[in-house]
Amino acid sequence: MNGLSVLFELGDRPQAGRMRSRVPRSVFLAAFTPLFAAVLQIALMAAVSPAQAGLCGDDVGGVRVACACGDFVVSDATLVATDPVVTTRCGSDGLIIQSSELIDSGSLTLDLGGLSITGSGVGIGILVSNGGADGAVIAGGPDPARPGQVVGFGSGLRVRTQRALRALSNVDFRGNQVDGVALRSLNTEVTAVRAFSNGRDGVRISGRKATLDAIEADGNGRHQLNMETSSAAQAAVDAGITAGVHARERLPIRREPPSMGGQ
Repeated sequence: MNGLSVLFELGDRPQAGRMRSRVPRSVFLAAFTPLFAAVLQIALMAAVSPAQAGLCGDDVGGVRVACACGDFVVSDATLVATDPVVTTRCGSDGLIIQSSELIDSGSLTLDLGGLSITGSGVGIGILVSNGGADGAVIAGGPDPARPGQVVGFGSGLRVRTQRALRALSNVDFRGNQVDGVALRSLNTEVTAVRAFSNGRDGVRISGRKATLDAIEADGNGRHQLNMETSSAAQAAVDAGITAGVHARERLPIRREPPSMGGQ
């Protein structure tokens, strides 16, 4: 196991041919009526997965709704020991973070409360689809000695877009069939994350600019830490990781000035 503390920028592939449609202002503003918001949430759920799923969080229509396997987390949520998602083994996905926050700044926070989400070798433990305008925050819990755990899924954590996740901290990813963590970053902070005995990469990061601190990875099937840039890999080696680092440089790298890089 090795610790890592490094700030780096990651090269991202240019995305050509992407088209944007324009929506009239009157239609855009009308979208934020309560009725439209409810319809939109249902549509978002259907777009993410055809399977039936519920909504969960600490404030779903003014009440706390316990999270179960496959649920969409639509508000800030702190798991407790009686939530079905931590008392049962998930047959497919664990939780899907799907904020309905489309216009105001904000982050949706999922706190595992030091508890474990356990899978059956398939699906994704935590899928971040939309974390709000500022990106989601995933925390394992307030006690560093009692991290949250995501165990035994197809992949432990997957993040769909660069802006979907703002911070990840104090979570263990163990025994997942593919990657422990797979994310595209845009200023994502990854702190006190541990990845052990996953089938492919322990932690795999692409995108642009990520801050990593106190990362541990060991016993993963391919790479302990898989990053997009050789300069990031060298920084990892300098910080103490001497094995299991893989890097692919895709675009020229802009190094952070020393005053911004941290230790």
